[in-house]
Amino acid sequence: PLGSDPLVRAALEAALDRQAIVTVAFDGQYAAGNQFASPASPYYNRDIPVPARDPERARALLAEAGHPLPVTVEILVPNRPAEVRVAEMIQAMAGEVGFDIRLNVVEFATTLNLSDQGDFEVWGPIGPQTAIDPDDATFMSLHSTGDRNVGRYANPEMDAVMEEARRTTDPEARRGVLNRAAAIMTADRGVIYLYHARFIWAVNDRVD
Repeated sequence: PLGSDPLVRAALEAALDRQAIVTVAFDGQYAAGNQFASPASPYYNRDIPVPARDPERARALLAEAGHPLPVTVEILVPNRPAEVRVAEMIQAMAGEVGFDIRLNVVEFATTLNLSDQGDFEVWGPIGPQTAIDPDDATFMSLHSTGDRNVGRYANPEMDAVMEEARRTTDPEARRGVLNRAAAIMTADRGVIYLYHARFIWAVNDRVD
């Protein structure tokens, strides 16, 4: 149901508390996010802020979807401590609203092989993606021909926007194009973004 029914994906997202995840799993050092661009990025669509957790809405969406409860979802999780902590929090939060989240924790390279083969239901959390330009973290996973589109996400509207972003060189115009991409993805939820890394630098006070 998660792959085929957008109501179920919306319910899963509504069950999640992104701020709690970054506070517990990353000691508050990451930033909660809901798009491929961080809220600190000029490419972030500020018309779609990070949603708060809403368990009642999650339950209502699952009821509207009409699938037998609990809805079972298996997450393919890399066996790295931070990712496992996040997956366990997702499991607990979603379990409160009608999901039965099962974690398949395996070595990271194995997750890459299984995701390449399409042998998974949900893959993640896969860690933050960072890029100087958003194209590095979007075209590969959101365009239907992207070489890391392991979920086989395909939306002709998204394809057109991704291609337009590659043709657009004016920064302001490109920001508008990528804002449209963010709007499409937050509605489709082919990827559910949770957080972004904050880079922490230690600098001697003699450095100007």
